Amino acid sequence: MAKAAGLGLTTTSAHLRAVKQAGLVATRRNGVRIHYRLAGEDVAALYALLQQVARAHRAATEQARTAYLGPEDIEQLTREQLLERVKAGTATLMDVRPSAECAAGHIPGALSVPLDQLAARLAELPDGVEAGAA
Repeated sequence: MAKAAGLGLTTTSAHLRAVKQAGLVATRRNGVRIHYRLAGEDVAALYALLQQVARAHRAATEQARTAYLGPEDIEQLTREQLLERVKAGTATLMDVRPSAECAAGHIPGALSVPLDQLAARLAELPDGVEAGAA
């Protein structure tokens, strides 16, 4: 997480402790690793509302979001909707994290394709199936 955010390990740990103390994330320990997840759907809704407020009050926020995430016309799904599509065979979920992170924990059925290998491995995706990255 620290590397992805461009922060030092100590700074990232401090941020994670703060959001845990605030009750925004829950943790699960697996050996020396700590896995974080949002504490609930209400936290996800709060995050979405914060994004909406930022877009309304900071013009540069939308430009940065679009540059990082792409156009807004991307369909957003709940976890349950995504799992239904994967189970039905109409979607393929790719986990683009490094292999070690994926091995430590992932959504069942996700195809591990580390981001640095994505372009070379696109041919592995089934034809006519939506693909989403996690």
